[in-house]
Amino acid sequence: MRTESDQGAVVLVLSHFPSSLSRVTTLMREAAVQHQSFSTYDSSLLCSAPAGTVWTGLGRAFSSPTAPQMAGSGAIKLKILVVEHHPQASKDQALLDTAAKLSCQVELCFHFSLDDPMLRHFNGDAIQKLFKTLGIAETESLSHPLITTAIRSAQEKIETLVRKDLQTESIEDWFKYNLRNE
Repeated sequence: MRTESDQGAVVLVLSHFPSSLSRVTTLMREAAVQHQSFSTYDSSLLCSAPAGTVWTGLGRAFSSPTAPQMAGSGAIKLKILVVEHHPQASKDQALLDTAAKLSCQVELCFHFSLDDPMLRHFNGDAIQKLFKTLGIAETESLSHPLITTAIRSAQEKIETLVRKDLQTESIEDWFKYNLRNE
């Protein structure tokens, strides 16, 4: 994150859940990364913010249907880092759709850890064991279409189980209050 802002990009760090956002902002403060809170009202500034600006906020503020039209210079580079996948694919897709409407260069990246509650819901222990067997370090970042497809498939399965979509503080609470018993 610091590297992106040091290189002149505007950075937006998003989370689907307030508890995750709180953890991220705490880590950023501890690492002395200067940032400000993002709200729907900041949407019009994303593509015209000064280089090095870092925002943190909730995904629903970014993808809000009431967000003002986002204009700005096509020369601005905006890096959007989403710290987690939402259990429902439609929530992630809303972020992608909103990013596609921006007038500046956008790079959107989702981050997902092997101990993520969504992965645990789908037998993440087996995947963790596989990574250890292969000798992949816990700090290693992996990106592959198969991983993306597996996450999307899990999200689609979860969406079929959703009985209601209550907003919650954490992903753990989301599973507790939004899924039918299997």
